[in-house]
Amino acid sequence: MKTVNTILFAAKPFFGHLEKLYQQMDAAYAKAAKAAGFVCEGCADNCCKTWFYHHTVIEIACLAKAFEELTPQIQQQAKEKARLALDARADHEPDSGPFFFLCPLNEDGRCLVYEARPMICRLHGTAWKLGLPQGRWQQGPGCGEFEKVWQGREKGVLDRTLIYRDLAILEQALRRESGFDAKVKASIAQLVAADFDVQNPDSRLGQTVRHQKRKHENS
Repeated sequence: MKTVNTILFAAKPFFGHLEKLYQQMDAAYAKAAKAAGFVCEGCADNCCKTWFYHHTVIEIACLAKAFEELTPQIQQQAKEKARLALDARADHEPDSGPFFFLCPLNEDGRCLVYEARPMICRLHGTAWKLGLPQGRWQQGPGCGEFEKVWQGREKGVLDRTLIYRDLAILEQALRRESGFDAKVKASIAQLVAADFDVQNPDSRLGQTVRHQKRKHENS
């Protein structure tokens, strides 16, 4: 199976650090959710149906490793669901509202790569804030169910500043080690359909990455 090739090999020494960071994310999320009185279960607006994009090579490599550990049958089923998702996405009319489609790595409500799920899958739901230069702050709301119980209180806001910083440090270190410098913006469906190969120009994801890199170089 084609994967992220040299990137996956270069990422191996960083997986332990990423695992610890993921544990910190989970703890921060649990603390914020508890403070807000929010319990994420039984939600009709399932975040596993939200079309998230992922931008870090370290997280993609971690996903690729977890995907490789699934049985060939489960991998094939996930790829088929990923292709269905991409076809549905291509047919989606932007004016019709947000696009929702169940993640191809969700099987009967269970994430097949739960321990390796990316940051946005771990942190989505609670209200958040992010420290910016010059003492400024960026803030964002939680999901609809969170907002119902939170009601704008001070408690329950997840500070993502240190999480973003530490993930960026890992990402920069891996990119230096692997020599990969292209920007990445890919959904789980794109990643699965492309066998996580961010350098294969014949894959849908590879074409996206190459286009983004050319656009970046020409800007």
